[in-house]
Amino acid sequence: MTLLPAHGAADVTRDVPRQSYRPLFPFRSYQRIERGDPQPVLSFPPDWTFLAQIGLFLLVWQCLRRFVFEPNQDVLQARLQQTDGVKDEAAAVKAETQAMRDEHQRRLAETRAQARQRVDAAYQDAEVQAREAVETARKEADASIADVRETIEQEIRRTRQTLESDLPDFAREIGEKLLERRLSA
Repeated sequence: MTLLPAHGAADVTRDVPRQSYRPLFPFRSYQRIERGDPQPVLSFPPDWTFLAQIGLFLLVWQCLRRFVFEPNQDVLQARLQQTDGVKDEAAAVKAETQAMRDEHQRRLAETRAQARQRVDAAYQDAEVQAREAVETARKEADASIADVRETIEQEIRRTRQTLESDLPDFAREIGEKLLERRLSA
């Protein structure tokens, strides 16, 4: 927090005497100023500190490039290649899965069609067998009915013949019972 002087108060910084500025690394221009040489203050001669700064910059840049930037770039490049490889592999697996799914769907459709054909064939066979069984049963029933009719007709004929042969005896017996006497034959 900065405290501002009250209104009308004297400026404290003006009362402090200024110290002379002395650089940490005295350069020739500063030395000349202190000695009172008449040369200009803004001269820019390249001195050894400027060259040292450039050299240190290049040295630090080379060290960082070699020990930090290049390994980091290598790691990033390897990671990118792995990611691209995994993406390519995933795309290949996805394509293979889609192909397998399509093949499975095709086989499933073929199997269903074959099953439908088999079921239809089984129904047709069952219908043919049912028709044949019904037809055979009809023929057997017709034959059985014809046999029964023939047997009944034969029984009727035999019974008629028996009755016709026994009719005179029956008539005589009935007449004897009605007349209550014996009739001669």
